[in-house]
Amino acid sequence: MGFSAEDLAEAGILLRDAATAVRAVQMLRERFPGVPVTRADASDLSLEAPFLQYEGFDLYLVDGGSHCWSLTDSPERASALVVAAHAGRK
Repeated sequence: MGFSAEDLAEAGILLRDAATAVRAVQMLRERFPGVPVTRADASDLSLEAPFLQYEGFDLYLVDGGSHCWSLTDSPERASALVVAAHAGRK
């Protein structure tokens, strides 16, 4: 699928405006129908570098093009999103 710079800018606006991770995931699913979006605690991904960082959330891109899904820093290869909530933004 892949994400454009405009897609990622829109995702950033949604994450900036979301009060909770649950709401952030809901808004991203509405904006990108058919794209898997999940959430996690930022501490669960502390060994990984987020693709983008926002005040309450980190955004990770997932490459699902092969048998095993993996995090990627390539928007063109990404087919799913992970929203990692910072403490207090569950």
